Amino acid sequence: MERAIRLAPRNARLWQELARVRLQQGEFGQAEQVALRSNSLNRGDASLRVENWQIIAQSREARGDVAGASSARELAKRIGY
Repeated sequence: MERAIRLAPRNARLWQELARVRLQQGEFGQAEQVALRSNSLNRGDASLRVENWQIIAQSREARGDVAGASSARELAKRIGY
């Protein structure tokens, strides 16, 4: 995954996949940061943005940030309608 990102560093989908991997590895802070990076590279893909905010919510919840997780889920809902 990291090699793919080195080859295509502006690919928001690759960054999202790395965020998923970090989440599965229990690296919650990194998962959130990578999902935020994916959002910053995203160019109009609402479903990608929603999925990133869901990853962020899961990461925050796993770290005990209930309010932050709730806020992230609310953003995902607003984007997804």
